[in-house]
Amino acid sequence: MQLDMMAGHLIRRMHQRSTYLFQRMAQAEGQDITQVQYAALEAVLAHPGVIRRRSHSSLHMIAPRLAG
Repeated sequence: MQLDMMAGHLIRRMHQRSTYLFQRMAQAEGQDITQVQYAALEAVLAHPGVIRRRSHSSLHMIAPRLAG
């Protein structure tokens, strides 16, 4: 089986491309932000007043990662 036909490889390549495009867009806007940071900000904007311990559940992440 060829590598470029394997699901895991295709998913990884899709993730790499997505990350590249996001960083390019952010840099064009003069922003130094990652996809995870952007998702965290969007979650906070969508749910104002939510405490930090609960905000990770809407991002499907562990809370300490949000702080880093």
